[in-house]
Amino acid sequence: MRLLLANGITITEKSGTYETAAWGKEDVPSYYNQLLIITTEQTPHDLLGICLKIEKVLGRKREERWSSRTIDIDIIYYASWVILGPNLKIPHPYRTQRKFITQMLTDLNSDLIDPVYRIPIRELNEKCKDILEVTLIS
Repeated sequence: MRLLLANGITITEKSGTYETAAWGKEDVPSYYNQLLIITTEQTPHDLLGICLKIEKVLGRKREERWSSRTIDIDIIYYASWVILGPNLKIPHPYRTQRKFITQMLTDLNSDLIDPVYRIPIRELNEKCKDILEVTLIS
């Protein structure tokens, strides 16, 4: 699968769609999650800017941390880069704590090596302590 988007971004793979309970705040509805693997000519900071613009166009309002939202686009990895800036952290700081992320990554590439822990994503998935239900729906 290859789907060319604007701004030099191409979707090369996508996970199944999962329904997951809200993480971080329990009084909000479940979410649908999907992971996309892309290729891009954008820098990580430019890619973040594009993601934030997409969220805004689709109605995302940033009012309260962990609150219900129409869309949330996160950058989990950017190749094997590690960025620890004030506005951008790559790899995503919660990637190993959220079962839906480790499960989707395992589904797509269980041999992917996390650049910080230097172990395959399947091991991070096995070690993930998140007990919230993660249900494949398509």
